[in-house]
Amino acid sequence: MKLVRCDVLHRPRSFRPPPVSPTDTVVSASSTPTSATAEAPPSIETLRAPGGRGAARAGHGGSPRVATDWSGYCSEVALLLIGAEYPRWSRLHPRRSVAGCVLIRGQVLNPSESFQNIVIDHPSAECTASVLDALVLFTELYPMYRKKEIEKCTESAVKFIQSKQQDDGSWYGTWGICFTYGTFFGVKGLAAAGRTYNNSSSIRKACNFLLSKQQSTGGWGESYLSIETEVYVDNDAPHAVDTAWAMLALIYAGQVEIDPAPLHRAALVLMNMQLESGEFPQEEHIGCANSAFYFNYPNYRNVFPVMALGEFWRRLIANQNKDGCN
Repeated sequence: MKLVRCDVLHRPRSFRPPPVSPTDTVVSASSTPTSATAEAPPSIETLRAPGGRGAARAGHGGSPRVATDWSGYCSEVALLLIGAEYPRWSRLHPRRSVAGCVLIRGQVLNPSESFQNIVIDHPSAECTASVLDALVLFTELYPMYRKKEIEKCTESAVKFIQSKQQDDGSWYGTWGICFTYGTFFGVKGLAAAGRTYNNSSSIRKACNFLLSKQQSTGGWGESYLSIETEVYVDNDAPHAVDTAWAMLALIYAGQVEIDPAPLHRAALVLMNMQLESGEFPQEEHIGCANSAFYFNYPNYRNVFPVMALGEFWRRLIANQNKDGCN
């Protein structure tokens, strides 16, 4: 089922799905609607927030709504995901308790059957890059421990990450939005394994991709629509976390040593976005789960901009000291 849009609605803890009457149309994993009088599911247009596609919940910049209470997930939220007149439901759970479902216009919808890829965890470039980075750090502390196994695993991880790179030099991210996020991890993993701008075509392609997406402001901003279209969609305004991810990827790739000008512009954008409190603004949703729905990691808006500015400053100082020694 192709992902179209997902809205997640809060409902009270006391809510219980209404009983299913004989005249209701029940959609299960192994059946299709059978009631002769059953209505077709509501169109996606009827499921959007008031005001259409750009409508926003306060403080969320127009991105799709998402629940923040993760406890009792299936029994706490109603998920509306309509991708076609009658979506093809998953066969992973042919029998489900109605307690984990919701009844919408006469149809029982199971949240776990409504997400694209949500119940299957596919290998991803970002997870592989994180493990690769950890293995490299481990070998620096314990270079002889299971050396051959770790070397073999490292090379396999590098090949996997390279195989997932898009033709334009980006990586598709499944746990964040989207190509900026995936490219940040792809470059970080390859750089940890010793790949550089000079010895890796993957790193060079990634740098070209990121630099081509830098906005005239000097920052980066990617729309959640990239997840749905699987093509980079610019958000027309810089996003603090996107800008930090792009900066970090370029820094790991060696952009400071090649030409720091794009990073100077991006750093200025981040510094101007910082609030009087020292924090960075909460902007549009930046998190994503298995390419299925969107949310915010509250600490991302502060952690990644600080990391990017700090790493950029550290590399600049290191280069100055290096030039002074020469």
